[in-house]
Amino acid sequence: MEQIPGFKGLIDQPKITILTEVMREIPDNKLGFDVKKFCGDPDFVEPFIQAVPDREKQKKYLINSSKYENEEQDFDPNYVLFFRRTLPSKTPKPEERWTYLYTTVRHGLRREIPEGPHRLHSIILCESLGKLLIYGEKTEDSNPFTDGERVFECRKYDQEESLCKFKPTREKKELAEYLKKEGALSEEETLAKVTEHKSKI
Repeated sequence: MEQIPGFKGLIDQPKITILTEVMREIPDNKLGFDVKKFCGDPDFVEPFIQAVPDREKQKKYLINSSKYENEEQDFDPNYVLFFRRTLPSKTPKPEERWTYLYTTVRHGLRREIPEGPHRLHSIILCESLGKLLIYGEKTEDSNPFTDGERVFECRKYDQEESLCKFKPTREKKELAEYLKKEGALSEEETLAKVTEHKSKI
């Protein structure tokens, strides 16, 4: 395991996955740091390849996400991956804040979503920058919370229409242990509390 600057916790070492095999077809110096991280995370790779089974399209996502991360200008937004940690919902709800920094969403956001029911129930959404731009982007008074964040006008975002969504295996186990405790909040109760809190801000 290795320590990533800016994170207090340890980041899992990348594993061999279908995407690390695809990654080998791209010059290493062209790959972004965070792209390498999600390529080596089986929790992300499995739902992603189910959503994008075509190898050439997978490669497009890796190349263009790397170009965006490396601040190159000739990227295709339809193949740039953005991520968001949020509570699951069966109905559309606001999903405005997204980032291209996978490690931030996967392991960080400890201040924005601290340990507790909110984080335990949370999932990770993955979407293309191109689709998010269709909603429109907030450029004034957006007050980004974290690095690499962009704020979109996704006031009624349907999670079922995301490119893919997932919950890391370790977090599934932690949630299962939490739900065994007396007084544990359900997914619905947690969403209601968070929605009520946001409405008062």
